[in-house]
Formats: sequence, structure tokens, C-alpha cells
Amino acid sequence: MAASTLLMGLTPGYASIGMAVPLVVLARLLQGLSVDGQFATASAMLVEYAPPNKKMFYGSFNMSAQAFALLLSSGVGYLLTTSLTHAQLVAWGWRLPFLFGALAGPFGFYIRYRVAKSPEFERLLDHKDKAPPITIRQFFRDNGDAAICAMGVIIVGAATNYVWHSYVWHSYLSVYVERQLHLPLSTALLDAFVSGVLNLFLFPLSGKLADCYGSPTATARTAYFIQS
Repeated sequence: MAASTLLMGLTPGYASIGMAVPLVVLARLLQGLSVDGQFATASAMLVEYAPPNKKMFYGSFNMSAQAFALLLSSGVGYLLTTSLTHAQLVAWGWRLPFLFGALAGPFGFYIRYRVAKSPEFERLLDHKDKAPPITIRQFFRDNGDAAICAMGVIIVGAATNYVWHSYVWHSYLSVYVERQLHLPLSTALLDAFVSGVLNLFLFPLSGKLADCYGSPTATARTAYFIQS
């Protein structure tokens, strides 16, 4: 994730490398795949560490972290668009957020290898050798209906979440505000900043309400669906 972000910030422009510019597209794809893979494992760890009656609340912290990322990225973008001229922003200013974002790599690597495995995961490891092996065919024969229903529910939640947050807020909104509404780009970035501030608190509130008023079985996949 950090490497692809760094690649986006360091890739030369079209005048220098010509048709190799699609490296930026490749880097963006790698970044998205990395983020999605990291999100699921982080959700699982949060839910496994949570007390029995606070699974959804703890799981919401992952979504709050995304809200903080939106807040930080839009805030930096707002500062750049209001502090630099258009020529400076096009020439080199747009690279600064990517270079800054790549710093998350070393910190994330350090944290990832310093955090101990959750007690729930350790218990599963202890019983791993005692559980009978199950093939994929046997799993779907015994639990196929439930698995397909769970996949369908998660697809709906994940698709709507990523279309709205990743496409609308992160990509399309700024273009629409600038080109269709003819407003400054800083306006769209400021709106995204406010959205990040609101979500920073609304996601934990939603998790708290889910714990208080009931939710599906608090597994990692269920926590991902509820918070999405």
C-alpha cells in the first residue's frame, strides 16, 4: 500500500516517460487492492480483541480510521489548493500528499509486527489440530445456503459503501463541483473535510447502537457488513 502510494508520487510526467504514464493507474490499482486486504484483517483483529458486549463498537474504529483518513487527505488538499498557485499545484504540489502518505508504510510495518495475536485467535490455534479437516466441497454442502446469503449481504453493503465513499467523495465530487458547479476545488475539499469530521464520531455511535439494540453474530465478516 505504501509502495504504490510512493510510486504515484514519484512517477514522472508524460513529457518525460511518455506512454509509461499508465504506471500511475497500475499503482492506483495496487493501492486499492492493498487497502481492501488490510481492511478485512484489521476489522477481524478489532472484533476479536473486543469484549463480548462491545464487538460492534470496537469494529467501528476501523471505519472511524477511514473517516480520519478522509479528513486528513481533504485537509491537506485544501491547504495545498489555497496555498499554492495553479501552476505550482500542477507542477509539483499534487505529489506532496502521496509522498506524505507513503510514510504510513514504516509506521504500519512497525505496529503490525508489535501487536500480539488476539486471545480468540490463539484459542483457535490451540484447537486447530483437534478439528477434523473439511474440504471446500464439504463446507458448501453443509453450509452452502448460509455462505451464499452471507456473501450476498456483504456484497450489497460493500458495494454501496465503496461507490459512495471511494467514488463519490474521493473521486467524482471534486470534479463535479469544479467543472459542473464552477466552484473552487477547495470548496469540495472543505466539504469532504467536514464529512470526515462527522463520520469520525458517527461510526462509533452506530457501533454502540448496534451493541445496545442487537446485531447479527459478531464475527469479523458481520462487523465489516454492519460498519459498511
